Amino acid sequence: MRCSRFGAAALAAFAALPAQHAAAADDTVQTIALTVFLLAGIAIIGVFVWVARTTAAPRDADIAAAYRLRRVLFLSAMALVVIVLGFTLPRSPYASNGATDRLVYATALQFAFVYSSEPVTSREDLGKVETITDLEVPAGSTVEFRVTSLDVNHNFAIYDEAGVLVAQVQAMPGYVNRLRVKIDEPGRYTVLCLEYCGLAHHVMSSAFIVTAPADTSRG
Repeated sequence: MRCSRFGAAALAAFAALPAQHAAAADDTVQTIALTVFLLAGIAIIGVFVWVARTTAAPRDADIAAAYRLRRVLFLSAMALVVIVLGFTLPRSPYASNGATDRLVYATALQFAFVYSSEPVTSREDLGKVETITDLEVPAGSTVEFRVTSLDVNHNFAIYDEAGVLVAQVQAMPGYVNRLRVKIDEPGRYTVLCLEYCGLAHHVMSSAFIVTAPADTSRG
């Protein structure tokens, strides 16, 4: 009885997830991705069941037919990949090469993110380089985050107010990774570490504000 109640509660919670993010523009894309993932999983299971049933008894194999089937499956998979990329790449949040409106250096360390207008290459630099306490970015501008780490591998992941992942990049010691992103919706965006980096990994976060464009219509 407990198991059935737990299962019903889990299904109810799962069914409520899309409704919680109905206002988010990217929720439709995530729903499609989840649907494709589930259908692909069902198809894979079906293939395994079919193979198990058709190979239960030994028989002579038709090598030519097997190669033809493999060719068809390979070409079908390639076509599916091309179609999926064609639909999803234009919706990528990552900015294309071009002008950058704002350059921000993001330095990760256990267990925080530090923003600055100049690069930070060591812990000694933290006392010399002026840091940005309250980072604000105008909506619609292209921001380039130059991300690095002072200790271990971290991850720099940007989430919107609905909890949807907008963009992410690795933060690695000794390297500077460039994350160029354009955010159109104003609001408070949270930055989390997506790679386990120590005991306090779960509290490693920061945030920045995307401000609405100024209303210039009023005199």
